[in-house]
Amino acid sequence: PPLPSDIHQILSAPCPFFPNKKVGDTHLLTLIPQTVNGKPLTLNLLQTLIEAPKQGNATKYRGYNDYVKNELGKGVIGPSHWVLMTRDVLEGSRNKSYTDQKALVDQHATRTGVPYELPKALEAAAAILIEHVRSGEYLYNREPVTYTRCQESVTKNQWPVAIGGFSPAGLYVSNYRYVDSDHFGVG
Repeated sequence: PPLPSDIHQILSAPCPFFPNKKVGDTHLLTLIPQTVNGKPLTLNLLQTLIEAPKQGNATKYRGYNDYVKNELGKGVIGPSHWVLMTRDVLEGSRNKSYTDQKALVDQHATRTGVPYELPKALEAAAAILIEHVRSGEYLYNREPVTYTRCQESVTKNQWPVAIGGFSPAGLYVSNYRYVDSDHFGVG
């Protein structure tokens, strides 16, 4: 799909989350394709693709929770679209309940008039991993341990999906029961 006609203005605007920085410095702009090589993009396909990219840095899922894999792994995300996701969790979003984290994002959306929302699991994983393939950088990494909680919760236990803890050993795609922890924020 085409980029928004004002994408350059969006990327050069002041970041509403990180003072004295521009959106282009603090966010990842990522295409989430509906299909790759004729196959619907899913978390399961992404796992295969990142292990052997046509160019760039390979990686893997270090942990891929069975509940997430079985419930969301084959789920498709719909038509191709662009995602603008922060390169790190929002300040003030760590060590809060999932409900409070969602409310924080909603407050930012109301304050800015921009429809910010928690990322979907596939969007978060794709944005983080595509940036790694491109640059070799480990976003949402282990220094300090950082995960973004996502929109989806796994039906089995209602725990929200979290993506992160990325290191040379790989990326975690899981769901966690922790009500609040300084490891979990929201992008």
